[in-house]
Amino acid sequence: MPGGKVKFGESPYDTLHREVIEEIGNEIEIIKPIGMWWFIPPTNQEIQVVCNTFLCKIKNSKINLDNNPCEEDDIKEYKWLSREDFLTEKYSAEKSLKELIEKL
Repeated sequence: MPGGKVKFGESPYDTLHREVIEEIGNEIEIIKPIGMWWFIPPTNQEIQVVCNTFLCKIKNSKINLDNNPCEEDDIKEYKWLSREDFLTEKYSAEKSLKELIEKL
């Protein structure tokens, strides 16, 4: 999932638009916020990351994985998943994210 940190003075909505363009080279339409999920990074057990999550519609089907600026999270492939597929044990995700998606 595309994502990143909010820059000082930037709204979460502007952040989402920027991050999706940076990571997959595509424009989105934000439909609505759907909730929050959280995790404790394995590399720093002293912080907790809270993520705002939005329902979005992608503006076209062209995905560009070549421009992702995050070197440590190199995107090698992507796959569209249904809600049902995402919730199976086949796909790992944070428990709080799975619980959020399950409620949709």
